[in-house]
Order: sequence, then structure tokens, then C-alpha cells
Amino acid sequence: MNTDTDEASKIHDYDWDTADLISNLRYSYGFVAFVVPKKEDKTPEGWKHACQHFGFRKDGAEQFVSNTDRQLICQFHDGLMGSTDRPLPQDIHDLHPQNYLSLQVLGNLSLIHRPIPNLFVFAHHDICAPQEESDRMSADWSIGVETPEAALYVLRVFQSHPGHTVVSVAHRLLSKGVQFRTLVGRKNVVQVHQPYKEVTFYRKVSYKFTNDDYESSMLACWQILDQQRGRAALLMGGIVGRIAKEYLSTESVLQGPSVELLRNGGGYVANLEAKLLAYCDDGLTEHDIAIIIGSYSLMTGRSQVLVSSPGGME
Repeated sequence: MNTDTDEASKIHDYDWDTADLISNLRYSYGFVAFVVPKKEDKTPEGWKHACQHFGFRKDGAEQFVSNTDRQLICQFHDGLMGSTDRPLPQDIHDLHPQNYLSLQVLGNLSLIHRPIPNLFVFAHHDICAPQEESDRMSADWSIGVETPEAALYVLRVFQSHPGHTVVSVAHRLLSKGVQFRTLVGRKNVVQVHQPYKEVTFYRKVSYKFTNDDYESSMLACWQILDQQRGRAALLMGGIVGRIAKEYLSTESVLQGPSVELLRNGGGYVANLEAKLLAYCDDGLTEHDIAIIIGSYSLMTGRSQVLVSSPGGME
């Protein structure tokens, strides 16, 4: 068993296995709950409305949050949703430059490399991060995300625990279904373009799906996931990642890009125009993804309609 993976699991279990409303607000929105507001003995007005906006079930009624913290959360919500002339109070938002817990103060922004507009790389020390960060980069690959929101999320996770490594943060992203990539730097990369293939499962529009169709779909799904590049499905998050969890282990995915990629190329390639370095990872084609989610083409007589698998049937 990989030692780094074992340590990552310990941090994962300790820090957020029982993730609550406050920790979700912290990592996703930058909420800081370390200030002490005026003590409240009752739930503040706007609590139900704030929980609805943040997407928590039962309007927050099931959340074990003190009324004092609810007051802070309502202030935070009002600041996020308010007009531009009502900025967020500096003490409760980690993106405020005057907050003592600001990401600009505590977050090591030198960890982030942005080779192209839609890729943020938390770089391995042998690529571009400072040498003193090498102890935190205990993997042969780097985390890459494609949106500013995901980049802030990763930075907040790194900041939350001094023992975090690339592997432990990747555990967090996998557990939360956040899409990311496990990137390696390569020189003189030649991208291999695979021809597009249409979904190969066809049915008539009047066809009644049965459990046999589901079993056939899952067999085709496994044939994709069982290939070396199949690990990319778990990294995608969302419904594709949830399906992949049924077949792939976290440990195998966190071993990094496949031997097939390292030897033969292909997959995902970013910064291909760079003279010195491109970032690569295993990737799936649209055809692969269509098979994983169980897509079928229905013949209507006029056109083809794409539908997803009906799932298991009783």
C-alpha cells in the first residue's frame, strides 16, 4: 500500500469526513467563521433564505449550527448577494485583502501555474514551484483544474492543514466529485487525434428497455473503464465520476497517469504550443463518455435521438 495514500486518508478522515455547512461554505465560498459577532439567542432573519441560496437541504433546519454562526452566515450571504456598494465585511471573507486569513496572506500563490486561460496547475516542484514546497508535493504529478472557482477551492484545501500534499488534496477532490487532472510535464509532445465515433447502441423509438439493456450497457462501461485511460473517468467528477467509483479504486487513480500515456502519448494535452513543456494526462473521448453513461440512439424515422441508460430495473 502506498504510504502517501495512507497519510492522505488520515487527513481526509480527520478534516472533513463529517463535512458540515460551515466547512462547505469555507472551501467553496471563502467563508471565515473565526470572528465573534454579537451573541444571538435566536435564529436570525434570513437564515432560511440563505440556506436555500447555498443549496442546503431542508433550508438548513438539519444543520447543527449555533445562532451566533447563523448570524455570520447571514451577513456573508447578504454580502455575496448584495449590490456592489455593499461589499462583504473583511472579517468573514478570505478574498478580502485586509482579512488576516486572506488567501493573499496565507495562500502560496506561487504554487499556481496558468499555462493557458482554462487551466490552473498546482505545479510539482520540479516544474515551476519553489524548491521549499517539495515536501508538500509528494507525487510525480500535479493537480490541474479548469475553473477559477476550482482553483480557489484547491488553494483553500492546501491552506487548511499543514500536512496536506498533492495526494491528500486529490483525495478531497475525489470525495467531493470535483473535476481535476493529474498532470505530468512532457517535452516535444505530439498529440494523437482519435477519430470521432458515434454511439453504437441503436434502438427503435418504440423500444421498451429491459434489465438486459442495463446489463449490456454496464458491460460496455466496464470495457472502457478497464483500460488504462479509464482512470480519467473518476477524475471527471459528476455522474461519470460516480459511475467510475463503482469500478475503480481511489488508490489506483492516484498513482498518476497511465503507462500507456507516458509511453505512447494521446489523451489530454495542454499548452501544446509551448516550446519547452506541455501538460498531459489520461483522457476520454466523447464516445467513451457516451458509453460510460449508457447512451443509446433511438431511431425515430426522421432523426436519431440520444438517450441515457434507464439504469437498473426491478
